[in-house]
Amino acid sequence: MPAPAELRRGILIAACSVSFWACGGDSAPDGGELPDGEPRARLDAGVTGPDSTVNMPDSSVVPADASEPRPDAGIIVNGDGLLLRGRAVLPMNGQAPYMPGEVHVEGDKIVCVGPIDACAPLARAATVLDTDGVILPGLVDAHNHVAYNWLSEWESGQLWQDATQWRGSAGYSTFVTPYRDNSSVAPSFCAMVQWGKVRALVNGVTTIFGTPQPRVCYRWLVRNAELTSGYNGWTSDKMRSNTLGIGTVNDMEAQDLIADMVAGDVTAYMIHLAEGLSARAYAEYTELVRLGLLRPETVIIHGTALTPPDFDDVAVAGAKIVWSPSSNMVLYGDTTNVGAAAAAGVSISIAPDWTPSGRDDSLTELRYAKALADERWPGTFTNADYVGMVTSIAAEQMAVDAYVGTLDPGKYADILVVSGGAADPYQAVIDARPSDIRLVLLGGMPSFGDAALVEGHASTPPMCFSMPVCGTDRVVCWQDTPSGPVSPDSVAEVIRGFYPSGPEPLFDCEN
Repeated sequence: MPAPAELRRGILIAACSVSFWACGGDSAPDGGELPDGEPRARLDAGVTGPDSTVNMPDSSVVPADASEPRPDAGIIVNGDGLLLRGRAVLPMNGQAPYMPGEVHVEGDKIVCVGPIDACAPLARAATVLDTDGVILPGLVDAHNHVAYNWLSEWESGQLWQDATQWRGSAGYSTFVTPYRDNSSVAPSFCAMVQWGKVRALVNGVTTIFGTPQPRVCYRWLVRNAELTSGYNGWTSDKMRSNTLGIGTVNDMEAQDLIADMVAGDVTAYMIHLAEGLSARAYAEYTELVRLGLLRPETVIIHGTALTPPDFDDVAVAGAKIVWSPSSNMVLYGDTTNVGAAAAAGVSISIAPDWTPSGRDDSLTELRYAKALADERWPGTFTNADYVGMVTSIAAEQMAVDAYVGTLDPGKYADILVVSGGAADPYQAVIDARPSDIRLVLLGGMPSFGDAALVEGHASTPPMCFSMPVCGTDRVVCWQDTPSGPVSPDSVAEVIRGFYPSGPEPLFDCEN
Protein backbone atom coordinates (compact mmCIF):
# COMPACT_ATOMS: atom_id res chain seq x y z
CA MET A 1 0.00 0.00 0.00
CA PRO A 2 1.15 3.61 -0.45
CA ALA A 3 2.91 5.45 2.34
CA PRO A 4 0.73 7.67 4.56
CA ALA A 5 1.57 10.87 2.68
CA GLU A 6 0.86 9.21 -0.66
CA LEU A 7 -2.43 7.83 0.65
CA ARG A 8 -3.48 11.26 1.85
CA ARG A 9 -2.65 12.79 -1.52
CA GLY A 10 -4.72 10.08 -3.19
CA ILE A 11 -7.53 10.76 -0.76
CA LEU A 12 -7.64 14.44 -1.68
CA ILE A 13 -7.59 13.66 -5.39
CA ALA A 14 -10.41 11.14 -4.93
CA ALA A 15 -12.92 13.63 -3.51
CA CYS A 16 -15.82 13.85 -5.93
CA SER A 17 -18.02 16.73 -6.96
CA VAL A 18 -21.54 17.20 -5.68
CA SER A 19 -22.82 16.63 -9.20
CA PHE A 20 -22.54 12.87 -8.59
CA TRP A 21 -25.68 13.04 -6.50
CA ALA A 22 -27.79 13.95 -9.49
CA CYS A 23 -26.82 10.84 -11.40
CA GLY A 24 -26.94 7.09 -10.91
CA GLY A 25 -30.56 6.60 -11.89
CA ASP A 26 -32.00 6.57 -8.35
CA SER A 27 -35.68 7.35 -8.11
CA ALA A 28 -37.60 8.88 -5.25
CA PRO A 29 -37.71 6.93 -1.96
CA ASP A 30 -39.75 3.75 -2.07
CA GLY A 31 -43.28 3.63 -0.72
CA GLY A 32 -45.35 6.27 0.99
CA GLU A 33 -44.54 8.18 4.15
CA LEU A 34 -45.18 7.53 7.79
CA PRO A 35 -47.04 10.20 9.76
CA ASP A 36 -43.71 11.77 10.73
CA GLY A 37 -42.35 11.62 7.20
CA GLU A 38 -40.37 8.39 7.40
CA PRO A 39 -40.47 6.46 4.11
CA ARG A 40 -42.50 3.29 4.38
CA ALA A 41 -40.47 0.23 3.55
CA ARG A 42 -40.83 -3.50 3.74
CA LEU A 43 -37.99 -4.66 5.94
CA ASP A 44 -36.79 -8.21 5.47
CA ALA A 45 -33.85 -10.37 6.49
CA GLY A 46 -32.33 -12.95 8.73
CA VAL A 47 -32.24 -16.66 9.43
CA THR A 48 -33.19 -18.46 12.59
CA GLY A 49 -30.75 -18.14 15.48
CA PRO A 50 -30.90 -19.39 19.08
CA ASP A 51 -32.81 -17.40 21.66
CA SER A 52 -30.68 -15.57 24.20
CA THR A 53 -30.90 -14.12 27.66
CA VAL A 54 -29.14 -10.93 28.60
CA ASN A 55 -27.11 -12.36 31.48
CA MET A 56 -24.07 -13.74 29.75
CA PRO A 57 -21.66 -15.64 32.00
CA ASP A 58 -19.41 -13.20 33.82
CA SER A 59 -16.35 -14.04 31.74
CA SER A 60 -13.29 -13.09 33.72
CA VAL A 61 -10.36 -11.40 32.09
CA VAL A 62 -8.30 -14.54 32.62
CA PRO A 63 -7.18 -15.96 29.23
CA ALA A 64 -9.33 -18.82 27.98
CA ASP A 65 -7.80 -22.27 28.21
CA ALA A 66 -7.74 -22.92 24.48
CA SER A 67 -4.47 -24.16 23.10
CA GLU A 68 -6.18 -25.40 19.95
CA PRO A 69 -7.36 -22.94 17.30
CA ARG A 70 -10.94 -23.11 16.14
CA PRO A 71 -10.88 -23.29 12.33
CA ASP A 72 -14.00 -23.89 10.32
CA ALA A 73 -13.77 -27.10 8.30
CA GLY A 74 -16.00 -25.58 5.64
CA ILE A 75 -13.48 -22.88 4.74
CA ILE A 76 -10.63 -23.51 2.37
CA VAL A 77 -7.55 -22.29 4.22
CA ASN A 78 -4.89 -20.96 1.88
CA GLY A 79 -2.65 -19.72 4.67
CA ASP A 80 -2.73 -16.13 3.51
CA GLY A 81 -5.24 -13.42 4.37
CA LEU A 82 -4.95 -11.37 7.54
CA LEU A 83 -3.84 -12.24 11.07
CA LEU A 84 -5.03 -9.65 13.62
CA ARG A 85 -3.35 -9.68 17.00
CA GLY A 86 -4.39 -7.75 20.09
CA ARG A 87 -4.12 -7.43 23.83
CA ALA A 88 -7.48 -9.15 24.01
CA VAL A 89 -9.89 -10.89 21.65
CA LEU A 90 -13.56 -11.04 22.67
CA PRO A 91 -15.34 -13.89 20.86
CA MET A 92 -18.58 -13.08 22.80
CA ASN A 93 -21.54 -15.42 23.50
CA GLY A 94 -20.14 -16.19 26.94
CA GLN A 95 -16.72 -17.29 25.74
CA ALA A 96 -13.84 -16.04 27.86
CA PRO A 97 -11.50 -13.55 26.19
CA TYR A 98 -8.12 -14.49 24.80
CA MET A 99 -5.50 -12.24 26.41
CA PRO A 100 -3.57 -11.76 24.22
CA GLY A 101 -5.25 -13.29 21.21
CA GLU A 102 -5.50 -13.38 17.45
CA VAL A 103 -8.04 -13.66 14.65
CA HIS A 104 -7.23 -15.14 11.24
CA VAL A 105 -9.28 -13.81 8.32
CA GLU A 106 -9.32 -15.12 4.77
CA GLY A 107 -11.41 -13.35 2.19
CA ASP A 108 -14.51 -12.02 3.94
CA LYS A 109 -14.72 -14.75 6.60
CA ILE A 110 -13.15 -15.54 9.96
CA VAL A 111 -11.09 -18.74 9.81
CA CYS A 112 -9.62 -19.05 13.29
CA VAL A 113 -9.83 -17.39 16.71
CA GLY A 114 -7.59 -18.18 19.65
CA PRO A 115 -4.71 -17.17 21.90
CA ILE A 116 -1.50 -15.85 20.39
CA ASP A 117 0.15 -18.35 18.01
CA ALA A 118 -2.85 -20.70 18.00
CA CYS A 119 -3.91 -19.55 14.54
CA ALA A 120 -0.43 -18.91 13.16
CA PRO A 121 0.00 -22.44 11.74
CA LEU A 122 -3.09 -21.86 9.58
CA ALA A 123 -1.88 -18.42 8.51
CA ARG A 124 1.44 -19.28 6.93
CA ALA A 125 1.62 -16.27 4.62
CA ALA A 126 -0.92 -13.98 6.26
CA THR A 127 -0.37 -10.26 6.67
CA VAL A 128 0.07 -9.72 10.42
CA LEU A 129 -1.43 -6.62 12.04
CA ASP A 130 -0.46 -6.02 15.66
CA THR A 131 -3.28 -3.76 16.84
CA ASP A 132 -2.22 -3.36 20.49
CA GLY A 133 -5.91 -3.15 21.32
CA VAL A 134 -9.12 -5.08 21.98
CA ILE A 135 -10.52 -7.06 19.05
CA LEU A 136 -14.26 -7.75 19.08
CA PRO A 137 -17.15 -8.22 16.65
CA GLY A 138 -18.35 -5.13 14.83
CA LEU A 139 -21.24 -3.52 16.71
CA VAL A 140 -24.79 -4.54 15.81
CA ASP A 141 -27.40 -1.76 16.08
CA ALA A 142 -30.90 -3.22 16.45
CA HIS A 143 -32.82 0.07 16.51
CA ASN A 144 -32.20 3.12 14.43
CA HIS A 145 -33.80 5.48 11.93
CA VAL A 146 -30.83 5.92 9.64
CA ALA A 147 -32.31 8.50 7.28
CA TYR A 148 -32.79 10.98 10.15
CA ASN A 149 -29.29 10.85 11.56
CA TRP A 150 -28.11 14.09 10.00
CA LEU A 151 -30.54 16.03 12.23
CA SER A 152 -29.43 17.57 15.51
CA GLU A 153 -31.23 16.85 18.78
CA TRP A 154 -34.80 18.07 18.94
CA GLU A 155 -35.17 20.34 21.97
CA SER A 156 -38.89 20.26 22.63
CA GLY A 157 -38.63 21.79 26.09
CA GLN A 158 -41.02 19.28 27.63
CA LEU A 159 -41.59 15.63 28.48
CA TRP A 160 -44.26 13.50 26.83
CA GLN A 161 -46.48 10.64 27.90
CA ASP A 162 -46.20 8.61 24.71
CA ALA A 163 -44.96 8.73 21.14
CA THR A 164 -48.34 9.77 19.76
CA GLN A 165 -48.11 13.07 21.66
CA TRP A 166 -44.76 14.26 20.37
CA ARG A 167 -45.27 12.92 16.85
CA GLY A 168 -48.44 14.97 16.62
CA SER A 169 -47.01 18.17 18.08
CA ALA A 170 -46.48 21.36 16.09
CA GLY A 171 -42.92 21.62 17.37
CA TYR A 172 -41.96 18.22 15.99
CA SER A 173 -43.67 18.96 12.69
CA THR A 174 -41.55 22.10 12.33
CA PHE A 175 -38.39 20.24 13.38
CA VAL A 176 -38.72 17.55 10.69
CA THR A 177 -39.85 19.91 7.91
CA PRO A 178 -36.40 19.82 6.23
CA TYR A 179 -36.68 16.03 6.13
CA ARG A 180 -40.22 16.00 4.80
CA ASP A 181 -39.53 18.64 2.18
CA ASN A 182 -36.48 16.82 0.82
CA SER A 183 -37.06 13.11 1.38
CA SER A 184 -38.76 12.79 -2.00
CA VAL A 185 -35.74 14.32 -3.78
CA ALA A 186 -33.39 11.50 -4.74
CA PRO A 187 -30.04 13.29 -4.27
CA SER A 188 -31.13 14.73 -0.92
CA PHE A 189 -32.51 11.44 0.34
CA CYS A 190 -29.38 9.59 -0.72
CA ALA A 191 -27.28 12.05 1.26
CA MET A 192 -29.50 11.67 4.33
CA VAL A 193 -29.11 7.90 4.41
CA GLN A 194 -25.44 7.99 3.50
CA TRP A 195 -24.68 10.33 6.38
CA GLY A 196 -26.52 8.03 8.77
CA LYS A 197 -24.67 4.96 7.53
CA VAL A 198 -21.28 6.68 7.57
CA ARG A 199 -22.01 7.74 11.16
CA ALA A 200 -22.70 4.12 12.06
CA LEU A 201 -19.55 2.82 10.37
CA VAL A 202 -17.09 5.29 11.85
CA ASN A 203 -18.49 4.65 15.32
CA GLY A 204 -17.87 0.92 15.10
CA VAL A 205 -21.20 -0.40 13.74
CA THR A 206 -21.02 -2.99 10.95
CA THR A 207 -24.68 -4.15 10.92
CA ILE A 208 -27.63 -1.82 11.43
CA PHE A 209 -31.42 -2.06 11.49
CA GLY A 210 -33.56 0.82 10.27
CA THR A 211 -32.38 1.61 6.73
CA PRO A 212 -34.96 2.35 4.02
CA GLN A 213 -35.21 0.14 0.96
CA PRO A 214 -31.83 -0.52 -0.67
CA ARG A 215 -30.66 1.80 -3.42
CA VAL A 216 -27.36 1.98 -5.23
CA CYS A 217 -26.47 5.32 -3.68
CA TYR A 218 -26.03 3.85 -0.20
CA ARG A 219 -25.96 0.07 -0.46
CA TRP A 220 -22.14 0.02 -0.36
CA LEU A 221 -21.97 1.03 3.28
CA VAL A 222 -22.57 -1.05 6.46
CA ARG A 223 -24.73 -4.18 6.34
CA ASN A 224 -28.49 -3.68 6.69
CA ALA A 225 -30.01 -6.32 8.96
CA GLU A 226 -33.41 -6.01 7.32
CA LEU A 227 -32.50 -5.68 3.65
CA THR A 228 -31.71 -8.60 1.40
CA SER A 229 -30.28 -7.17 -1.79
CA GLY A 230 -27.42 -9.65 -1.91
CA TYR A 231 -24.61 -7.33 -0.86
CA ASN A 232 -25.50 -8.05 2.75
CA GLY A 233 -24.01 -11.50 2.46
CA TRP A 234 -27.27 -13.20 3.28
CA THR A 235 -30.22 -13.67 0.97
CA SER A 236 -33.12 -14.77 3.16
CA ASP A 237 -36.35 -12.82 3.40
CA LYS A 238 -37.35 -13.46 6.98
CA MET A 239 -37.57 -10.15 8.85
CA ARG A 240 -40.61 -7.90 9.17
CA SER A 241 -40.76 -4.45 10.72
CA ASN A 242 -43.55 -2.27 12.08
CA THR A 243 -42.62 1.32 12.92
CA LEU A 244 -46.21 2.57 12.99
CA GLY A 245 -47.24 0.34 15.87
CA ILE A 246 -49.62 -2.49 16.61
CA GLY A 247 -52.65 -0.31 15.84
CA THR A 248 -51.92 -0.79 12.15
CA VAL A 249 -52.31 -4.60 12.38
CA ASN A 250 -55.77 -6.16 12.08
CA ASP A 251 -56.75 -9.68 13.11
CA MET A 252 -56.39 -11.20 9.65
CA GLU A 253 -52.95 -9.65 9.14
CA ALA A 254 -51.87 -10.94 12.54
CA GLN A 255 -52.97 -14.46 11.67
CA ASP A 256 -51.09 -14.31 8.37
CA LEU A 257 -47.99 -13.11 10.17
CA ILE A 258 -48.27 -15.88 12.77
CA ALA A 259 -48.63 -18.45 10.01
CA ASP A 260 -45.42 -17.16 8.45
CA MET A 261 -43.69 -17.39 11.83
CA VAL A 262 -44.86 -20.96 12.40
CA ALA A 263 -43.68 -21.90 8.90
CA GLY A 264 -40.27 -20.36 9.57
CA ASP A 265 -40.75 -17.70 6.91
CA VAL A 266 -40.53 -14.88 9.48
CA THR A 267 -37.85 -15.22 12.15
CA ALA A 268 -37.79 -11.65 13.49
CA TYR A 269 -40.68 -9.22 13.87
CA MET A 270 -39.32 -5.82 14.90
CA ILE A 271 -42.07 -3.62 16.32
CA HIS A 272 -42.09 -0.22 18.05
CA LEU A 273 -44.35 -0.92 21.00
CA ALA A 274 -45.52 0.58 24.30
CA GLU A 275 -43.27 3.62 23.86
CA GLY A 276 -44.09 6.03 26.66
CA LEU A 277 -45.72 5.91 30.07
CA SER A 278 -49.42 6.42 29.34
CA ALA A 279 -52.35 4.01 29.36
CA ARG A 280 -52.45 4.43 25.60
CA ALA A 281 -48.85 3.22 25.34
CA TYR A 282 -49.57 0.25 27.58
CA ALA A 283 -52.65 -0.65 25.54
CA GLU A 284 -50.35 -1.36 22.61
CA TYR A 285 -48.84 -4.23 24.57
CA THR A 286 -52.22 -5.69 25.52
CA GLU A 287 -53.26 -5.51 21.86
CA LEU A 288 -50.10 -7.35 20.82
CA VAL A 289 -50.97 -10.08 23.31
CA ARG A 290 -54.60 -10.23 22.14
CA LEU A 291 -53.47 -10.69 18.54
CA GLY A 292 -51.27 -13.60 19.55
CA LEU A 293 -48.08 -11.79 18.50
CA LEU A 294 -46.19 -12.14 21.77
CA ARG A 295 -43.95 -14.82 20.32
CA PRO A 296 -40.28 -15.85 20.12
CA GLU A 297 -39.96 -14.01 16.80
CA THR A 298 -41.18 -10.72 18.29
CA VAL A 299 -38.63 -8.03 19.15
CA ILE A 300 -40.21 -5.20 21.15
CA ILE A 301 -38.50 -1.87 20.52
CA HIS A 302 -38.85 0.32 23.64
CA GLY A 303 -41.50 -1.35 25.83
CA THR A 304 -41.21 1.49 28.35
CA ALA A 305 -44.79 1.01 29.57
CA LEU A 306 -44.34 -2.66 30.49
CA THR A 307 -44.52 -3.79 34.13
CA PRO A 308 -42.54 -6.53 35.92
CA PRO A 309 -45.35 -9.11 35.48
CA ASP A 310 -45.42 -8.28 31.78
CA PHE A 311 -41.70 -9.08 31.50
CA ASP A 312 -42.39 -12.48 33.03
CA ASP A 313 -44.83 -13.11 30.17
CA VAL A 314 -42.39 -11.72 27.61
CA ALA A 315 -39.73 -14.12 28.89
CA VAL A 316 -42.05 -17.13 28.80
CA ALA A 317 -43.01 -16.26 25.22
CA GLY A 318 -39.34 -15.89 24.23
CA ALA A 319 -39.89 -12.35 22.93
CA LYS A 320 -37.07 -9.78 23.19
CA ILE A 321 -36.51 -6.13 24.11
CA VAL A 322 -34.41 -3.44 22.40
CA TRP A 323 -33.52 -0.77 24.95
CA SER A 324 -32.88 2.85 23.89
CA PRO A 325 -32.51 4.56 27.27
CA SER A 326 -31.15 7.98 26.32
CA SER A 327 -33.95 8.61 23.83
CA ASN A 328 -36.52 7.44 26.39
CA MET A 329 -35.14 9.76 29.06
CA VAL A 330 -35.11 12.78 26.73
CA LEU A 331 -38.69 12.21 25.55
CA TYR A 332 -40.39 10.74 28.62
CA GLY A 333 -38.13 11.26 31.62
CA ASP A 334 -38.10 7.51 32.25
CA THR A 335 -37.10 4.30 30.49
CA THR A 336 -37.77 0.59 30.21
CA ASN A 337 -37.45 -1.36 33.45
CA VAL A 338 -34.60 -3.52 32.19
CA GLY A 339 -33.83 -4.58 35.75
CA ALA A 340 -37.17 -6.40 35.89
CA ALA A 341 -36.72 -7.62 32.31
CA ALA A 342 -33.31 -9.11 33.10
CA ALA A 343 -34.62 -10.70 36.31
CA ALA A 344 -37.32 -12.40 34.25
CA GLY A 345 -34.74 -13.67 31.76
CA VAL A 346 -35.68 -11.47 28.80
CA SER A 347 -33.13 -10.94 26.03
CA ILE A 348 -32.12 -7.25 25.99
CA SER A 349 -30.04 -5.34 23.47
CA ILE A 350 -28.98 -1.67 23.49
CA ALA A 351 -29.40 0.69 20.54
CA PRO A 352 -29.33 4.50 20.14
CA ASP A 353 -32.64 5.12 18.24
CA TRP A 354 -31.61 8.25 16.29
CA THR A 355 -29.93 11.64 16.64
CA PRO A 356 -33.09 13.76 17.26
CA SER A 357 -33.40 12.33 20.79
CA GLY A 358 -30.72 10.83 22.99
CA ARG A 359 -27.15 9.83 22.19
CA ASP A 360 -25.84 9.78 18.64
CA ASP A 361 -24.09 6.41 18.28
CA SER A 362 -23.93 2.90 19.73
CA LEU A 363 -20.81 3.31 21.89
CA THR A 364 -22.05 6.56 23.44
CA GLU A 365 -25.43 4.92 24.05
CA LEU A 366 -23.68 1.94 25.62
CA ARG A 367 -21.94 4.18 28.15
CA TYR A 368 -25.19 5.98 28.92
CA ALA A 369 -27.02 2.67 29.39
CA LYS A 370 -24.36 1.31 31.73
CA ALA A 371 -24.32 4.45 33.88
CA LEU A 372 -28.12 4.43 34.16
CA ALA A 373 -28.43 0.70 34.82
CA ASP A 374 -25.62 0.67 37.35
CA GLU A 375 -27.42 3.43 39.24
CA ARG A 376 -30.95 2.02 39.06
CA TRP A 377 -30.31 -1.73 39.01
CA PRO A 378 -26.81 -2.16 40.44
CA GLY A 379 -25.22 -5.55 39.91
CA THR A 380 -27.74 -6.63 37.28
CA PHE A 381 -25.34 -6.59 34.33
CA THR A 382 -21.65 -7.34 34.00
CA ASN A 383 -19.34 -5.52 31.62
CA ALA A 384 -19.47 -8.62 29.40
CA ASP A 385 -23.27 -8.33 29.36
CA TYR A 386 -23.12 -4.72 28.22
CA VAL A 387 -20.79 -5.48 25.33
CA GLY A 388 -22.94 -8.47 24.38
CA MET A 389 -25.98 -6.18 24.21
CA VAL A 390 -24.42 -4.30 21.29
CA THR A 391 -22.96 -7.36 19.53
CA SER A 392 -24.02 -10.98 19.94
CA ILE A 393 -27.39 -10.42 21.64
CA ALA A 394 -28.52 -7.85 19.08
CA ALA A 395 -27.58 -10.24 16.27
CA GLU A 396 -29.47 -13.11 17.93
CA GLN A 397 -32.58 -10.98 18.39
CA MET A 398 -32.68 -10.14 14.70
CA ALA A 399 -31.86 -13.74 13.73
CA VAL A 400 -28.75 -12.73 11.80
CA ASP A 401 -26.38 -14.40 14.26
CA ALA A 402 -25.47 -17.08 11.72
CA TYR A 403 -23.51 -14.34 9.96
CA VAL A 404 -22.45 -11.63 12.43
CA GLY A 405 -22.27 -10.72 16.12
CA THR A 406 -19.46 -13.02 17.31
CA LEU A 407 -15.92 -13.83 16.25
CA ASP A 408 -16.67 -17.39 15.22
CA PRO A 409 -15.03 -19.23 12.32
CA GLY A 410 -17.27 -19.14 9.27
CA LYS A 411 -18.90 -15.80 10.13
CA TYR A 412 -18.24 -12.57 8.30
CA ALA A 413 -15.07 -10.79 9.31
CA ASP A 414 -16.89 -7.72 10.61
CA ILE A 415 -14.43 -6.66 13.27
CA LEU A 416 -13.88 -3.68 15.57
CA VAL A 417 -10.60 -2.83 17.29
CA VAL A 418 -10.44 -0.31 20.16
CA SER A 419 -7.48 0.92 22.18
CA GLY A 420 -6.52 -0.42 25.60
CA GLY A 421 -7.71 -3.58 27.26
CA ALA A 422 -4.79 -4.60 29.46
CA ALA A 423 -6.89 -4.71 32.65
CA ASP A 424 -10.52 -5.28 31.61
CA PRO A 425 -11.13 -5.53 27.84
CA TYR A 426 -14.90 -5.18 28.24
CA GLN A 427 -14.44 -1.95 30.15
CA ALA A 428 -12.09 -0.74 27.41
CA VAL A 429 -14.89 -1.22 24.89
CA ILE A 430 -17.41 0.57 27.07
CA ASP A 431 -14.99 3.46 27.64
CA ALA A 432 -13.99 3.75 23.97
CA ARG A 433 -14.34 7.23 22.48
CA PRO A 434 -14.15 7.99 18.74
CA SER A 435 -10.39 8.53 18.96
CA ASP A 436 -10.04 5.03 20.50
CA ILE A 437 -11.47 3.24 17.46
CA ARG A 438 -8.35 1.91 15.79
CA LEU A 439 -9.84 -0.24 13.04
CA VAL A 440 -13.15 -1.38 11.56
CA LEU A 441 -13.18 -4.30 9.13
CA LEU A 442 -16.27 -5.01 7.07
CA GLY A 443 -16.11 -8.41 5.44
CA GLY A 444 -12.38 -8.51 6.12
CA MET A 445 -11.69 -5.23 4.35
CA PRO A 446 -10.52 -2.09 6.18
CA SER A 447 -13.35 0.45 6.27
CA PHE A 448 -12.22 2.86 8.97
CA GLY A 449 -9.34 3.38 11.33
CA ASP A 450 -5.82 4.49 11.99
CA ALA A 451 -4.01 5.02 8.68
CA ALA A 452 -1.13 2.75 9.71
CA LEU A 453 -3.48 -0.18 10.35
CA VAL A 454 -5.50 0.47 7.20
CA GLU A 455 -2.31 0.67 5.15
CA GLY A 456 -0.95 -2.45 6.80
CA HIS A 457 -3.80 -4.51 5.35
CA ALA A 458 -2.85 -6.62 2.34
CA SER A 459 -5.72 -5.29 0.23
CA THR A 460 -6.35 -1.68 -0.69
CA PRO A 461 -10.01 -0.55 -0.65
CA PRO A 462 -11.20 1.17 -3.84
CA MET A 463 -11.61 4.60 -2.25
CA CYS A 464 -10.28 6.16 0.96
CA PHE A 465 -10.68 9.61 2.51
CA SER A 466 -8.81 11.20 5.38
CA MET A 467 -11.00 12.13 8.34
CA PRO A 468 -10.08 14.09 11.48
CA VAL A 469 -11.62 12.43 14.54
CA CYS A 470 -11.61 14.28 17.87
CA GLY A 471 -8.01 15.38 17.53
CA THR A 472 -6.75 12.25 15.77
CA ASP A 473 -6.24 11.40 12.10
CA ARG A 474 -8.26 8.54 10.68
CA VAL A 475 -9.05 7.13 7.26
CA VAL A 476 -12.49 6.00 6.05
CA CYS A 477 -12.67 3.66 3.06
CA TRP A 478 -15.46 2.41 0.85
CA GLN A 479 -15.30 -1.19 -0.32
CA ASP A 480 -17.54 -0.63 -3.31
CA THR A 481 -18.83 2.53 -4.96
CA PRO A 482 -21.13 1.42 -7.77
CA SER A 483 -22.08 4.95 -8.79
CA GLY A 484 -18.70 6.60 -8.29
CA PRO A 485 -16.57 7.91 -5.42
CA VAL A 486 -18.29 9.77 -2.60
CA SER A 487 -16.49 11.69 0.14
CA PRO A 488 -18.05 12.49 3.53
CA ASP A 489 -17.49 16.16 2.71
CA SER A 490 -19.52 15.84 -0.48
CA VAL A 491 -22.35 14.18 1.46
CA ALA A 492 -22.34 17.06 3.96
CA GLU A 493 -22.36 19.58 1.12
CA VAL A 494 -25.53 18.08 -0.35
CA ILE A 495 -27.25 18.27 3.04
CA ARG A 496 -26.17 21.91 3.47
CA GLY A 497 -27.99 22.61 0.23
CA PHE A 498 -31.33 22.13 2.02
CA TYR A 499 -30.19 22.40 5.66
CA PRO A 500 -27.84 25.38 5.91
CA SER A 501 -26.54 24.59 9.40
CA GLY A 502 -25.18 21.32 8.06
CA PRO A 503 -25.55 17.77 9.35
CA GLU A 504 -24.98 16.70 12.94
CA PRO A 505 -21.24 15.91 13.37
CA LEU A 506 -20.32 12.27 12.80
CA PHE A 507 -18.57 12.04 16.17
CA ASP A 508 -19.56 12.88 19.72
CA CYS A 509 -16.24 13.93 21.27
CA GLU A 510 -17.70 14.97 24.64
CA ASN A 511 -19.96 12.18 25.99
